[in-house]
Amino acid sequence: MQVPADLACGSYDGPPESYRLEISDGGVVFAAADDAGRARGEATLRQLGPAAAPCRIEDRPRYGWRGFMFDVSRHFFGVEDVLRLIDLAALYKLNVLHLHLTDDQGWRFPVAKWPELTAAGAATQVGGGEGGFYSHADYARIVARATSHAITVVPVTVVRILSIPVTVPLVVIISIVIIFIL
Repeated sequence: MQVPADLACGSYDGPPESYRLEISDGGVVFAAADDAGRARGEATLRQLGPAAAPCRIEDRPRYGWRGFMFDVSRHFFGVEDVLRLIDLAALYKLNVLHLHLTDDQGWRFPVAKWPELTAAGAATQVGGGEGGFYSHADYARIVARATSHAITVVPVTVVRILSIPVTVPLVVIISIVIIFIL
């Protein structure tokens, strides 16, 4: 079912992200607790398709954090691929995207003070394929698409500060970590 752009969405007194749909021969009555509930209800309408039988659906998420992780630091995917993944995640009513942007095997986001990070870290991907990185405008497009589906983007950056051989005793590693914390 193509969700009409002018589909009226009333207010629904329910928990966050909840919604109510009533589909009948006369049309669709739709209410949501908040913007995220509206996005989840619209996803349900798309899933039902144009030949939806009359029904009443009241839905709310069981878990508040329903995330998925996309590791573009090791295997780079272009912006269009990320946007498509967000669209698909919205159909499954996921609400958090962990976008793994940096690691010791790839750096996919520019930092003005350290352009060498993307120059070297975005050149290739694991296995030797072509690399790449997201400009600030690319990242803004990704966040905007996710926001339109009530999905929060959590950028994951991993920065290796210690390169410790396996032979170093665990007690020494824990001591170093405690020193940094204190």
